Amino acid sequence: MKKIVMIICIVMLTLPFVYGQDKGDDYEMFVNHGSIMLIIDPDTGDIVFANLAAADFYMCTVEEMHKKNISEINTLTPGEIANEMAMAKLQERNYFNFKHRICEGDVRDVEVYSYPVKYNGNEMLFSIIIDVTERNLTEKALKESQEREKDNLMKVVYASVLIVIVFAVLTGIIYHSNRKLEYLTKYDPLTKVYNRRVTEENYYKLQAKQADIKVVMVDVNNLKFINDTFGHIAGDKMIQKVARYLLNYFDEKDIVSRVSGDEFVVLSSSVLSPETIEKDIGEQRFLIGNVSFDVSAGCIISGHEMTYEQAFSNAETRMYSLKVSKKEKSLLRIKNEIMTLYTHAFKDAEHEIKMVTKIAGFIAENLDMNKDDMDDLLEAARFQNISMGIIDQKEDMKTHPEKSYSILCALGVKYSVANTVLCHHELYDGSGYPKGIHGKEIPYSARILGIANAIYSRLDEDVVNYLNQNKESHFDKMIVEEVIDQGLEKFLNTLSS
Repeated sequence: MKKIVMIICIVMLTLPFVYGQDKGDDYEMFVNHGSIMLIIDPDTGDIVFANLAAADFYMCTVEEMHKKNISEINTLTPGEIANEMAMAKLQERNYFNFKHRICEGDVRDVEVYSYPVKYNGNEMLFSIIIDVTERNLTEKALKESQEREKDNLMKVVYASVLIVIVFAVLTGIIYHSNRKLEYLTKYDPLTKVYNRRVTEENYYKLQAKQADIKVVMVDVNNLKFINDTFGHIAGDKMIQKVARYLLNYFDEKDIVSRVSGDEFVVLSSSVLSPETIEKDIGEQRFLIGNVSFDVSAGCIISGHEMTYEQAFSNAETRMYSLKVSKKEKSLLRIKNEIMTLYTHAFKDAEHEIKMVTKIAGFIAENLDMNKDDMDDLLEAARFQNISMGIIDQKEDMKTHPEKSYSILCALGVKYSVANTVLCHHELYDGSGYPKGIHGKEIPYSARILGIANAIYSRLDEDVVNYLNQNKESHFDKMIVEEVIDQGLEKFLNTLSS
């Protein structure tokens, strides 16, 4: 609509030029009109006429305007200007948006409405220029303001969404943390049974409901042995196995709790007698590394007036008395099981034990070793390779003296026996293992056992010659010479016969 009105105005204003410049009043109206008007030669771009409003806008006189070319005003290139004027001349386009230079160097945004007219007999372009700089600045500022408002709104939305997400995450964390904290205040994280605090609380609740409560104290036997031999992870698995067994053995309503490292307390209303409970639990076996381990259990009936501390102490005392009574038998069983694993893993193991023991006994007798020391030596000869039954075959077998030593110590074997086992691969010149000690630093019984092992491993060779060749490097020279002098060859003949 705006363009239609502007075109009508242009047509009316062009009437003086259509009918000639001498139309007095009409011409004066064009010259003095407040709108900026130019007549331009479309072929050259020269400004052939400009009104006073145009001279004021472009900040020069009318005469100066008549000397200008449109290219001096329009910021487009000459080619672009010529193309635009050609379209206006052909009436293909009459409305334009340009940037015009003012004489003082300022550039203004303008809207141009152009229409072909006859002027002095030539076809010209009559243009009305409207300064829209301020309007454009206002529109730009409004658009930028709207964009800022939109950006601010989006920032508020994003911030709100982020706050909601953070709140939801924090709520979830707090909720799960509270649940975890609540869980930890009631349950033992390793075994998933109750902890000590819950047991004490429930003791008094149960005591208020019934006169007698069976309080059962359970303790893992030989946990240190498990940790030292199989590792602490195996020790944790043992504790977990015991927990699962107790949960299955007792009723769901009974309270099973872990009160310390390897100790459990059970509050039970079982109809079974304390003796039956103790026997059942004490005879249960738990397999770790193909070796069976057990626990000790002590059960007492808590009276109505007995405090938790008293009941706990009485059950613990009962449990420890039973633990002590079965300790020796339990250790012997473990030792035999491990030795069985060893003899099953190595087909010649039993023969080797028998022969090395005989050879060590022969050496000890000829060295006039006293009975106690000889007994220790022979025990070391029997159990020197005990760890090889449970060592992973991928492991370095040179670790077996240390592991055998650790096992024997845990099983309560005399230190002199365990130490002989530890050092039986040491050599007189210090080139042995595991400690690399030499000479008289090597225990006497270990030097004898080392020679006995060397003799057994070379029964099909010239043993005497081998011992003589190594009597100062690998073996104690005095022991070797004494044994040879006392008839070693004759003794070996009896072994092979």
